[in-house]
Amino acid sequence: MKLSKMILGTLRDVQGETELESYKLMLRAGIIRKVASGVYNFMPIGKKVIENVNSLIKNEMEKMDSQEIEVAQFIPFELLNQCNNKESSFTDTFEIVDKNQKKFYVGADFKESYIEIIKNEIKSYKQLPVSIYSIQKRIKDETKPKFGIIKSKEFNELQCYIFYDDSLESGKYVNRLCEVFKDIYNKCGLDFIKTNSLKFFVKHPLGEEQVVCCEGCGYKEDLEIATCTLQEKEEDDMKPVNKISTPDTRTIDELASLFNTTPEYFVKTIIYKINSKIVAVMVRGDREVNETKVKSKIGHIVSFELADEEIVRYATSAEIGFAGPINLKCDTLLVDEEITRMRNFMVGANETGYHYECVNYERDFTGTVGDFKKITEKDRCPICGNSINIKNVMGLGEIINLETAYSEDMSAVFLDKLGKSKPMSIIKASINVDRLLALIAEQNHDENGIVWPKRVAPYEVIVIAAVFKNEEQMKTAENIYNKLRSMEIDVLLDDRDERAGVKFKDADLIGVPIRITVGKKISEGKVEFKLRNNGNVEDINIGDIEEKVLNGLHKN
Repeated sequence: MKLSKMILGTLRDVQGETELESYKLMLRAGIIRKVASGVYNFMPIGKKVIENVNSLIKNEMEKMDSQEIEVAQFIPFELLNQCNNKESSFTDTFEIVDKNQKKFYVGADFKESYIEIIKNEIKSYKQLPVSIYSIQKRIKDETKPKFGIIKSKEFNELQCYIFYDDSLESGKYVNRLCEVFKDIYNKCGLDFIKTNSLKFFVKHPLGEEQVVCCEGCGYKEDLEIATCTLQEKEEDDMKPVNKISTPDTRTIDELASLFNTTPEYFVKTIIYKINSKIVAVMVRGDREVNETKVKSKIGHIVSFELADEEIVRYATSAEIGFAGPINLKCDTLLVDEEITRMRNFMVGANETGYHYECVNYERDFTGTVGDFKKITEKDRCPICGNSINIKNVMGLGEIINLETAYSEDMSAVFLDKLGKSKPMSIIKASINVDRLLALIAEQNHDENGIVWPKRVAPYEVIVIAAVFKNEEQMKTAENIYNKLRSMEIDVLLDDRDERAGVKFKDADLIGVPIRITVGKKISEGKVEFKLRNNGNVEDINIGDIEEKVLNGLHKN
């Protein structure tokens, strides 16, 4: 491609809409252009890069014999609704009604579409396992889009599904997908984290998710899933429950100050409205409720929110800040397992201005015991007991074993070796490709622009004629360009009537791995050769260009 014919659109500077360096660089490199909040156009350079990423992914998927399909963006309401008992809601999905008043969801998760395809095509265990995938647009009503294409309303996404007979070991399919994902991320030049729950992340200070890491044993887990080592059970004698006056003392910190102690001595009761039911969750005073774990315990979630003042007053007969488990009016009481190991703690008395002290689990109240807390860096690793640290991260992708839940809902069955009907087991894997692209740029850039890995870069080589009006330079540059094209190298020729400095700036911005500059030394039969990932400029003979390029691209 000749730059004189191309819409390049590089910018020397952009107004900071986000702290994310990759977003600014992608705007400056002419990769994306903003249409509206969370909506972006991909420009020619951007389209080239994303197609290269897609090609890389497709190559890896084909290695595991996964077949590419394309599913419809319009999903009939009745199809998506078949698995509604497993979904929280469709609040982030766009809906339309056509002229015949038929309701569709647009660009939603394609799970039901995949299952419907396989359900109609696969009838026997002899046809299993089978894997299908697609890379296409997802559309999501993201309420708070940010960080450019990292968190946007529409994005390209890889979705892969493996359908198999559960009489076989699922682990081998999961492991194969893990290896494929690792290969994709490594070839994209990413330093990534894989958690025990098969989620993939990159560390980033602005990340809205967190991962718990243990340097001792290598344990890594999503904060919303991670567990921690429980404290030793306290053996103090149980003291009689005592109601004490605590006027204008509603928060744990206020209580700790009043009694000159630490938040660990108290237990707080948080009240939720879940599926129109009142659910109270108890955690130690210094803890936060892990709402992901609560949702997992409840199961089918239609609605989930903190209770409003009216519900709190009904449940506690008190103002907000005095909730406790004794005589609490609720449908479900969830008690963090840590509380069952405590002795003589303080809770709200369900009476404005009062708390109970010397409260103990089982003697004074009971509930459903489980892990409902968020782990902190004060906790210990659940595997080896060493200290942990918590890192801010951004998500790359995940692998989920859905087992048979969805296939049972949709009657996706097959005949096993005995001729009996069985639901198919399903593994789902996904990668947000737009986010992947942005995170590649985030981890691979310098002060001059993006440093794309070779497999991802929009072009492999850029050839620059330093002086447009120098006929010998222009002719030589075009000869090199044509020669490299004949070698099936993706090459860009900067033949614009611009200063050499402008051309160098643009080459660095768009991140082409190899730059060949035809300048004044052409009279000696030499050109400049430079790799984008280092600052060294080397004078080489024209006759050595082919070998140098192939070595630079590791194609020899």
